[in-house]
Amino acid sequence: MKVKIKYLQVMHETEKATLFSIKNIPVWLPNSCFSYGNGNFIVCSDSFAREKGLEFKPLYHVPKKIPPIRNQEPHDDLVFKNT
Repeated sequence: MKVKIKYLQVMHETEKATLFSIKNIPVWLPNSCFSYGNGNFIVCSDSFAREKGLEFKPLYHVPKKIPPIRNQEPHDDLVFKNT
């Protein structure tokens, strides 16, 4: 399961790891184990977050609402062609 973790700032970045300030505690995380979410959140697996002892919240994906299409003409002329 994916979870989100709030960080205060990115303190240092290298090729293989990133140093985050999470609740004013510096935490090194390998770049391969997380991705950036919206705002000041990173997304990683719950097992990795538990292993590091980080406080997290479940990540729920809510898709954007699709606006209705107004004044659309129906297209009911379905034609089957024998081949």
